[in-house]
Amino acid sequence: IDNYGCFAFLHNYISIVRKETKDLEALFLEAALDNGLKRLGAEQVEGKLLKKLSPDDKAMYTRICEDKPFRIELGEKIRNSVPELEQKLSPEYYLKNLSTPLTILHGKDDPVLASQESIEMAEVLKANNKAYYIEITSLLSHGDQTSAIKNFHKIPGIASAFGFFFQHLK
Repeated sequence: IDNYGCFAFLHNYISIVRKETKDLEALFLEAALDNGLKRLGAEQVEGKLLKKLSPDDKAMYTRICEDKPFRIELGEKIRNSVPELEQKLSPEYYLKNLSTPLTILHGKDDPVLASQESIEMAEVLKANNKAYYIEITSLLSHGDQTSAIKNFHKIPGIASAFGFFFQHLK
């Protein structure tokens, strides 16, 4: 299970297949953030919210986490309820229809989202003759805990990315 992706998806769409989802939505959001930001121990929010869930919501959450066929079934119900969902969730659809230049700035060692995702995004932009600038740098991570002093020589790349961005502001 890709916890980050699954929880982010359910945070946004659980209300399609279940009523009264406010507590579950909050739990899915925090569980995704716990996963994506690598929050552990006292920083972790998921466990605190899980304790506050109703028994029905707790059973639903546990089943989602532990039962792959159930997760797939739930995803299919959501997908079937929103026919345009795949298009709405497709970065490629939006990139092909983009009418403004795009700056892509990505951490080389991002532990949450692989830099390859940005490279593939740039390839779609290039194939569709869209203006873009891409900079993959070790100066950034998802938590931005990298020391700029060690990577001072990489600052011009980030400056170029911001330059492209500001050049195309209207």
